[in-house]
Amino acid sequence: MSYHPFIHIIWHIKSFIHSFILYATSSCSTTSQWVFPVIYLVLLCLLNGGGTTTEAKCYSTIFGFGDSKTDTGQMQTAFPFQTAAEFWPYGSTFFGRPVNRYCDGRLVIDFMTQAYNLPFLSPYFEALNSDFRHGVNFAASSAGARRVIYRGCPFTLPIQLQQYCRFKLTTLSTDLEVRSPNATGFRTGLHVMSVGENDYRLGYHAGMTFDQVVKWVPDVVGNITAVLEGLYLEGAREFFVMNIAVEGCEPCLLALFLDSPPSDYDELGCLKGLNDVTHAHNNALKAAVDMLRLKYPDATFIYGDHFGSHLNILKNYKKHGFENVTKACCGSGPLPINYNENITCGMQGSTVCTDPSNHVSWDGVHLTEHVHRLIALDFLTGSFTDPPNALSGGCNLNLDFSRFAHGSDQLSELHLEVIPQLLRQEKDYFI
Repeated sequence: MSYHPFIHIIWHIKSFIHSFILYATSSCSTTSQWVFPVIYLVLLCLLNGGGTTTEAKCYSTIFGFGDSKTDTGQMQTAFPFQTAAEFWPYGSTFFGRPVNRYCDGRLVIDFMTQAYNLPFLSPYFEALNSDFRHGVNFAASSAGARRVIYRGCPFTLPIQLQQYCRFKLTTLSTDLEVRSPNATGFRTGLHVMSVGENDYRLGYHAGMTFDQVVKWVPDVVGNITAVLEGLYLEGAREFFVMNIAVEGCEPCLLALFLDSPPSDYDELGCLKGLNDVTHAHNNALKAAVDMLRLKYPDATFIYGDHFGSHLNILKNYKKHGFENVTKACCGSGPLPINYNENITCGMQGSTVCTDPSNHVSWDGVHLTEHVHRLIALDFLTGSFTDPPNALSGGCNLNLDFSRFAHGSDQLSELHLEVIPQLLRQEKDYFI
């Protein structure tokens, strides 16, 4: 579908005003600082009325960047038999066996590839039997936006950019195009990015206060922006950037603040301080995306409101068949969150709920396939994307995910006892 250029102009102005309000209301803003930049950028919006398009495309190539929300096996390939996602009960819902995903089934990016009728993305490190013609996944569990190691993951977002550059250079300078994207695939492929929470979780686990952690927002968002610009300079023109989901309801983080007074929680039982940090990050990220749209009018930057979609699910959890919003399906420890950092999902002493689709949280750290499906549908139908319908529009998406055949029904031969034997010496295994 297409739109009149005037609509593009209005959309540009709307996005800029949003960024202006966010900055102007901050403590570091003064009116004099913004008089001339406002005039200049508004004129830029008007001059580039046809800039960022809201016309949806049927993407034939997808590239993944980020952390465990998107990782389809990068860490498992790099460090075999050291991650919980390689063992039962991970993957039990859809695949019937562990498939290197921190979930009981599919991730948001899995549903996106299925909607575009593409195969699941292979991780960058998975060379054996991989077909990269429809994209590649650089996301790595526990990765952060900054060059800071969290839970042993060396593949931070800047490193993922370097891997992308190396992959593209090698692919286009050899005869590997048979099983890899061509130049058009790199340029028109959708570059999906979901990262940031691990940067802040590093601070929470170190005992830092919310006021201390929130000071990292400019650095975290600055690194995300720099990588997006790096991808643009490499020729990428299609981007889907997701913000951070509702951190205040994550059992693993709630477990860190069990002594918090009742006044620190909202009506859903989530910590307001955690969500305040998340809001600060998401507002800064939205402003950064808006500025990138102005700076690179020939590119498409789609903003995915992961927080909004997740919060909408939490507020209407009974409607979607969930029993509660803060109890992990797989884990051990104090109720109602069912999370213990020392005995996590898959370890001896942990238990698994009968039906993961009744739970929002899978293992206390990651969401269930049911939640990923709902969030993916929100994105693909345009409910929580800016601009709306940018991922769907005139594209004939396959959104009936129940039609896809399940994976192997055979259970993994690796039982619960295996994980402690491999990981007991290494408490900070990748999550």
